[in-house]
Amino acid sequence: MSRVSRAKLLQWTEGFRISFYDPGVTDDELQGDLTVPEPRQIYENATQWMGSSRSKILCIQAPPYRGSEWLVPRELLQRLRFPVSLPCVWFFGGARSYQGLTGQEVTPQAKMLSLVSTMITQLIKLVPHTVGNTRGTFSRTNIMKMQEPDENSPGIPISIPKAIDLIKALAKVAPPNLFFVFHRCDGLASVNGAPDRTVTRQFSDLLRYLAEGQPFRQWKILWVGTCTSRYLRMMRGTVESDQFVFVEYPTDFRP
Repeated sequence: MSRVSRAKLLQWTEGFRISFYDPGVTDDELQGDLTVPEPRQIYENATQWMGSSRSKILCIQAPPYRGSEWLVPRELLQRLRFPVSLPCVWFFGGARSYQGLTGQEVTPQAKMLSLVSTMITQLIKLVPHTVGNTRGTFSRTNIMKMQEPDENSPGIPISIPKAIDLIKALAKVAPPNLFFVFHRCDGLASVNGAPDRTVTRQFSDLLRYLAEGQPFRQWKILWVGTCTSRYLRMMRGTVESDQFVFVEYPTDFRP
């Protein structure tokens, strides 16, 4: 079996990674001090989830207050990455600009493009220096094909399904104890309140794969969003009841 270096993967994906990498919060922002306190029970549940060999999905209801909704996922992501340096992949969605687009310019396809480009970038940085190129998954030819427009996603410069396949393959060769953090991704596939069927299907396929997991992998998902999300219901249905933890944001808490 041939092997491919991490440097080559970074080189072959450089074009779209530079253009569309957009996690919503930067490394510099993650390392900054947070001065606003948050409900203690959220962090108690998160600490138990981080160390549990059983729990897989932790859903935290997003804070209802503008200006504070990013504090919970930022703080938890900081706790995962510093100082213990657990391997993390994260994406902060919600109502924000994507690739410089704002308002009505932001389509579900643009948000999905940001998500897959971000996850690929972060995962490549986590894989070993060389990876086995099983069935040509990590070949230059395969990655170049991914960077060709898909007929089912007009206006998107890469194939989202092929990008999702690459994410799945990278996750399988990354460290086995991966943490995936999704913030405010409930409306990722929506435009003017109506879901885009193609993007909904694509995002659901990715989340289902991560929730189901793979042999010898201990993947965990932190989902910060609404308790009524279709994606959350789908993920909850893929795991056993004691592998899913839901934490409500206390209505009487004021930051």
